[in-house]
Formats: sequence, structure tokens, C-alpha cells
Amino acid sequence: MRFFTGGINHETNTFSPIPASIERFRETSYARGDELLAKTRGTRTVIGGFIDAADELGIELVPTIHSFAMPSDAVTRAAWDEQINDTLDDLEAALAGGPIDGLLLGLHGAMVIEGIDDGEGEYLRRVRELVGPDMPIVMELDLHANISPESVEMVDVMVGYDTYPHVDVYDRAVELTHLLARIVKGEIKPTSAFRQIPVLANLTAQYSGTPQMTDWLALCHEIESRPGVLTATITCGFPYADIPQTGMAAYVATDDDPELAEACVRELAQFAWDRRHDFQATPMAIAEAVEYAMNAEGPILLADVADNPGAGTSCDGTEILRELIARNARSTALALMFDPETAAQASATGVGATIEARIGGKVDDLHGAPIETSAYVRALTDGYYVNDGPLGTGSSTDIGLTAVLEIGGRGGIEVVCNTFRHAANDANSLRSVGIEPTKRQIVVIKSSVHYRADFTPLVKEIVEVDAPGLSTPNWSRFDFQHLRRPIFPLDPDMTWEA
Repeated sequence: MRFFTGGINHETNTFSPIPASIERFRETSYARGDELLAKTRGTRTVIGGFIDAADELGIELVPTIHSFAMPSDAVTRAAWDEQINDTLDDLEAALAGGPIDGLLLGLHGAMVIEGIDDGEGEYLRRVRELVGPDMPIVMELDLHANISPESVEMVDVMVGYDTYPHVDVYDRAVELTHLLARIVKGEIKPTSAFRQIPVLANLTAQYSGTPQMTDWLALCHEIESRPGVLTATITCGFPYADIPQTGMAAYVATDDDPELAEACVRELAQFAWDRRHDFQATPMAIAEAVEYAMNAEGPILLADVADNPGAGTSCDGTEILRELIARNARSTALALMFDPETAAQASATGVGATIEARIGGKVDDLHGAPIETSAYVRALTDGYYVNDGPLGTGSSTDIGLTAVLEIGGRGGIEVVCNTFRHAANDANSLRSVGIEPTKRQIVVIKSSVHYRADFTPLVKEIVEVDAPGLSTPNWSRFDFQHLRRPIFPLDPDMTWEA
């Protein structure tokens, strides 16, 4: 068997001022053809899972582009056109080179393209037009997917990540590859059911360790164990996309039993709706959080959940740092501060110099103003490190030229300023620049949930902080215009049944 594999990935925050250009894809994650297989083999990633399962089953993978740009505003038409045209060229060449038995796709589920709300639907439509109605197509999606009914109709099976942090992407990729092989062999005939659930779920409330997610996942797994059920998926949605398909969803695929699929998906959807209040969150105010972190037994991790670049923010928010400086915090590290200008300034002066820095607050006016301060240049690196934590284990990260600035003298506040927007979800983001998080009183991480996978065992406590930003849990800060309505909690008195 030969499977064609790839995918264009983006998680779009339509409130962000940062467009997803082709440069953003290339600086985050972009590979095509044999380079894709070489870069991801042996990693616990989506494509790494496809590779290992294909090797186990004796399947040849024919790779095209698999890419991901750091979340931001919509994918530009130029970036989209270049990548989809190259993908279709690769698909045509693959079909001409011999039989292709199926398409094995790693997509996200929350991509918006300039002028096209349903990015995954457009991707699937284009490849479906080329391969025809009978070619099996399967896709793996992110837990934050905003799934459209049209996307579901164009694939034979989909599976989504079960966990947040996404520590099971490899396992779900292996599962999906086996399902596609069974479809091609004629062993199963998938029939599916799908429900969009009218709930905006805060990212922090989607953490797999919360009671509502633990219970919902337990039900999902119990349904998957039922006779006749092939797979089940729950998605919490990416709430910062002002498009009609944004929201939670449930999906069940059965072996030629549409009635069973319908009954199971209703059960999953109703479960989430009945717990809709639990999918909201209220983090701690900045001043209260900093005071607590300075006086509690450390290390204390302050999560800047409103400035999560993995949700499309600027990653240069300054308000938590401003409070730390005002209180003369000690033994504190903050990562990562997207500030290529300051990183370049530090590099020009060199390690050991003291600079007059203007830190953060440069991308927009939504995450705090720049902080002007003297800072000691303690370290400079190229920003490259390998992820040793549970997320993408073995894969590499490049955050570009990186400077560690020390504010307030030795033992004060260390700010990691870097060149590419990226969340410090792996502890090696700090260790690679000489900061050991277990030896600090306070660690500030700009991320919503993913950091928990690696940092939870390293700190005494995690405190989510209510700073300003485009991934805040405070819905009143967003002017939604295009969501399907009614939707909870924007319409708190609405009623709904699955």
C-alpha cells in the first residue's frame, strides 16, 4: 500500500494583528517530501506516528508538505496558494507514479485563510477534487479544532488529540494509520456522526487534568470500547476565531452502523453541554499573583495565559514583568519575551554589557507598553534546543537569536528575549540559556496549558494570571461578530439539546 501524507497547519486567532505569511511557516515548521520523513522519523509527533505505523504495516508513505505557523491572524492568500499548489503538484506526481491507496493527513482544524473561514474544508475540497470520491481520506486534528460539517463529510475517518497538553499526538497518528489500512483492505466500512456544541470553552478550562475534561475523556474512551465503535473524538474548539464553526464538537465513527454513531455522539455532546459552566475560567489578578508567588514556597510558576503565542498573541506582554520589577522580585525568570530588537541590541553589545533596554510591548497595544530599564546581558545563544519533555519529544525548536537580560542585579529578574514567537512549553527553553527552573523562586511562562506537560513536576504550584492579551479567558474583551448564535456563555440563558 502507498499512502500520501502531509498537511498545512495553522491555529488562527482572528483578533491578532500578525498575518501568517509564508515566512512564519518556514521559521516555525516546514518540510516537504523526503525532508519531512527525515526530520520527523523517531519523534513523537503526528508525522512521526504515521512513519512508525507505516513501517509496522509495510506501507510506503509518499510525503508532501507538512507545515505549521505559530498561531496568529489568518493565513495570507500568498502563503496558502504557494503551499496548496505545491501539495497538489506532489499529489498529481504521486498518482502518476503508481497507485495511491489513501490520503493520511495531519491537519489542525482551526485554520482560517484570507477570505476563507474553513481552511481545512478548503484543503480537503482541493485534494478530494483531485483524487475523486472513492479514494479513502483520513485526518488527524488538534483538540482545539473548530470542525465544520463539510470537513466531516469529505473524509472517511477523523481522529483528534485526546489530551491538552497534547501528549498523545503520536498515539492518535498510529491509530489513524491503522484505521486507514483497514479501510483500504475492506475490513471496515466507517459510518460517522457529528455534533457541533454551542459552547465557547476557555483554553485553561480545556486542560486534561480538570474534572470536566477527565470525565468527558473517560466517557469518550468508554464509548470507543463499545462493540462496533471504531473511534471517538471530542474537541474543545479554538475560541479566538470569530467564524461560524467555532466551538466544541463531538464525533463518532462506527463500522457500518450509523444509528450507533448517532446515539454515541448525542451522548458525548450532551455531556459537554450539561457541564458548560465548568468550561469557563477566572485567573488571579496580577498584583495578587505576584505577591503570592514572592512569599509562597517556590518554585511558583505564574502562567501568563492571556499572552500565549500558541493562541495567536504577540508574546511580548509586559504587565506581569512590570509588577515584578515594581516589587523588586528576586530569583525570577520570565520566558519567552518575543523581542528581536532587544535581542539584537544585546548581541551587538555582547555578554557582560549593561544596556538601556526597551523590553516588549512592540507588536500591538493590547499586551502592555514597553518597559524601559537598565539590564545586564548575561547570556546570548542561537535559540536552538531539543525538546526533552512530553510534547514533541525529540523534535527541535528554533527561537532565533536569544538574549538573557538580568534586571535588578544578580539574583534578580532574568528575561529571555528571543527572535521568533514561541511558547516556552519545554523546560529546555530555559535550560538551553543557562536557567534551571527548579532553582528559581518564580518562573513566568507565556502559555495557556502546554507548559504543564513538562513544568508541573518541576514547580511547587501553578498560578494562572489575568494579564491583558488576546488569549484572555475574559470574553468581554472580544467583539465577536461572526460566531453562530446563540452560543454559551455569550448567550447565558440559551437552551440546547444534542
